[in-house]
Amino acid sequence: MRFRIGLFAFWTGLRYNEKRSILEGAVKMTNFQVKTAFFSPTGGTKRAVGLLAKKLDMDAEMIDLTTPAGREQQYAFGGEDLLLAACPVYSGQIPPVDGLLENLKGEGTPCVVMAAYGNRHYDDALAQMKRLLEARGFRCIGGIACIIPHIYSEKLGSGRPDAADMEAFDRYAQKVREKLAKGDFSPAKFPGDENPKKKFPAQKEMTLDDSRCSRCGTCAAGCPTGAIDPETLAIDEAKCISCMRCVRICPAKARDFNANKIRLLLETMYKARKEVECFL
Repeated sequence: MRFRIGLFAFWTGLRYNEKRSILEGAVKMTNFQVKTAFFSPTGGTKRAVGLLAKKLDMDAEMIDLTTPAGREQQYAFGGEDLLLAACPVYSGQIPPVDGLLENLKGEGTPCVVMAAYGNRHYDDALAQMKRLLEARGFRCIGGIACIIPHIYSEKLGSGRPDAADMEAFDRYAQKVREKLAKGDFSPAKFPGDENPKKKFPAQKEMTLDDSRCSRCGTCAAGCPTGAIDPETLAIDEAKCISCMRCVRICPAKARDFNANKIRLLLETMYKARKEVECFL
């Protein structure tokens, strides 16, 4: 059975202006069922692709590929589907997770890819996703690069996608509908290297406050790469991708990463607002 994220929970978590924009702009596509597949350790990518998906189809299915269990399930898509595939950008690439997107199988299925990044740049991410998905039987008809909150900075990408981004989403969704209505499945072209040498984010100083930790195991169960030992809660640095998920989901706030140096660099060099970029 295909995995679904609760629509009610997603809807109630949106701001008023986001709900209004969705209701005003959403148009049910007659010939295609919209389905999303996303990798989103801290929730920013999930929120962004959810907002775009609902511009196309209020009943869009959402498939979570964040945890190893979510990537074990195989998903098949047909010609009547439209896949929105979304990943965050780590060091200019999609996250260095073995097998990411490989449990998705298309049959000439049109798809739109999303690279969600924290206001620096998306670099090779869209081109990477296109290569991977075309090899899995999808036709990559479009792509979008949007800004989300940066995982190492409370300033970069704060509140994004915002009202201006929602307007861009609305315009892009209309163009996607128009392209599909014409039967145009021509591939989109993206900047960047479609097969770059894999880069791993720089390791951050990781800490676990034993005085707060209840040994509940939430961090281990939710780790996208299985890098946390469920018994000792120790982190395997060879598997860790510094995604900050364990910090975000710890109910006791016992985990932390020291990213002060990279935070200062990012906030100094990339504070100018970036805008949504769309490709068809």
